[in-house]
Amino acid sequence: MEKRAPRLCGECLLEDACPIQDWPPDPPPARRPEPEPLLRADPDPETTGGPRDVIGEGQPDAVWLTAESLGDEDPALLASLDLPAVFVFDEPLLARLRLSGKRLVFLTETLADLATRRPVELRRGRVPDELAGRAVAVTHAPVPGFRRHAAAVGPVRVHPWPWLWRPHAGSIGSYTAWRKRLPRRS
Repeated sequence: MEKRAPRLCGECLLEDACPIQDWPPDPPPARRPEPEPLLRADPDPETTGGPRDVIGEGQPDAVWLTAESLGDEDPALLASLDLPAVFVFDEPLLARLRLSGKRLVFLTETLADLATRRPVELRRGRVPDELAGRAVAVTHAPVPGFRRHAAAVGPVRVHPWPWLWRPHAGSIGSYTAWRKRLPRRS
């Protein structure tokens, strides 16, 4: 107080026994929880990155689109221009994520746009149930749940994800450290 308001201290009856003269000691800092290890580094970048080449020999009758692969440049769509695309609105996932109406409209408008250039089939339910018995091609999606759904659906062809750079095992806690581990472009 003496530094900020010396006149107040000079006129105070408690000047010689000031209860706020010394600040109380700072409490010890709260222990911070350790971040999820997957936020620091990928223990299995090859699995995360998905296949490097097309996997599977079967003949698909449709292309399974995921929310990550809605564009015309999706590798599975490009490889099967004559096949219809199938998109499943995953009800359990939608209930859990509670996406905004704007996001759902965006998905629907994107699918409607794609339907102007090729047949698109929309389904709603559990992905494995809706695609059961279908021979589908799909592009690997590096998102939670894709491997589980793909294992249940059993696509006859899985196309590689179009990475700008494939994942590596280096730290992802720092962009600079991550970037330094990338191969140099020629």
